[in-house]
Amino acid sequence: MDREGKEMIRNLKVLGLVLGAVFAMSAVGASAASAASFNSETETEGTTTITGTSTVTAVFHAYPGSAQVTCKHSEYDAHITTTPVNPIVSVVAIYSECHATIFQFAANVNMGSCTYTFSVEGSSPTWGGKAGVECSNEAEPIVISVPSTGCEIEIGSQSELSGMSYTNVETEGRKDIAVSANIEEEIASSQNAACPGGERNNTEGSEKAEVTMMGVDGLEEDTGIYVE
Repeated sequence: MDREGKEMIRNLKVLGLVLGAVFAMSAVGASAASAASFNSETETEGTTTITGTSTVTAVFHAYPGSAQVTCKHSEYDAHITTTPVNPIVSVVAIYSECHATIFQFAANVNMGSCTYTFSVEGSSPTWGGKAGVECSNEAEPIVISVPSTGCEIEIGSQSELSGMSYTNVETEGRKDIAVSANIEEEIASSQNAACPGGERNNTEGSEKAEVTMMGVDGLEEDTGIYVE
């Protein structure tokens, strides 16, 4: 091979290394751009508590076409750190004023040993995400019950449930997060014979709720929260 040919091969190798580095840096940039998390504006060290009260009635279905249980009031509580590394939060929920739609029987939603997990992904203006159920003791799942009939429905640990969305909103000059849950594939691990439809296992149900979350810092002062 003559001198010019060797020089061309050497230049092509250099060009290949440069392009490889550029592509690698682009991949890292794209990965960083796609990451999203729950964030706090506070300058106080520690954690920010984020809380919210339902803006619409929460609705549970054990399986498609089943009677539903609605809860007029629900509260949610979570914690995030002051640095933007919160792609997933663990959420404690409390439900009250619940009724079964059949004859408006009083109902209960007991979270047992379980919390929800909310993750965020995507980009503005409305971020998406997944939900999950984490039970520290599988013998203590979420139980939806109607005491007057004896009906009980159990919901155990599960993950990667689609249907979460988040929007940054402003309330009286403070940044809040509007959360919408429209989960269509939540698995009810069991339903006893006292429930409409009789005994069932591992049915695909749904859960819907909307809540606006607000932040309080370590000094118990209001602070802005946002997803980004």
